[in-house]
Amino acid sequence: MPSKPQPYRPPGYRPPSTAAYQSSPERRADMKFYNSAAWHATRHAFLKRFPLCATCEQEGRATKATEVHHHPKRKLLPPSEWHNFERLQGQCKSCHSKATRRGE
Repeated sequence: MPSKPQPYRPPGYRPPSTAAYQSSPERRADMKFYNSAAWHATRHAFLKRFPLCATCEQEGRATKATEVHHHPKRKLLPPSEWHNFERLQGQCKSCHSKATRRGE
């Protein structure tokens, strides 16, 4: 059975919602935070202290954490809580992608 052909998209095309977010003040603020030295230090210290994915551990697997997830979302927390280890969760890439997709 033939597959549906992909729609034509010119080089550099981005869907409107993605393009709008990429240039939004919200995105710039996110990038400023995640590129900061303070976040890099927090992330490094957290992964050193909690090297396993919390989600995989709950499911009985031992997977190395490579991402640090804010729980609840960073946008719902006051800035004073952004670096609080109690508000962070170590996750593997797969679990972090799933959580982000779900909007957690």
